[in-house]
Amino acid sequence: WLVLKGISFRNAHKIVGEVVLHLEDEGKNFDKIDISFLKNINPIFDETALECLNINSSLKRKITYGSPNPSLVMERIVYWQNLLE
Repeated sequence: WLVLKGISFRNAHKIVGEVVLHLEDEGKNFDKIDISFLKNINPIFDETALECLNINSSLKRKITYGSPNPSLVMERIVYWQNLLE
């Protein structure tokens, strides 16, 4: 998400590290993050950043062969079921 917003990968990696550090310090998991938590770390964050932390939307964004996208996984399951029949 940060890279898509124009942040260099190196800086994005640093920002994510800060997020993880704050989560560890507060004993939280990613599912407990809200926008104010992120904005306190870096003001670049907006509401759309939270979508990246949602497991379902994250998986759906994966569209390459072999990715964990639920639709692609289902296609492979059907493929192998048909082949095994």
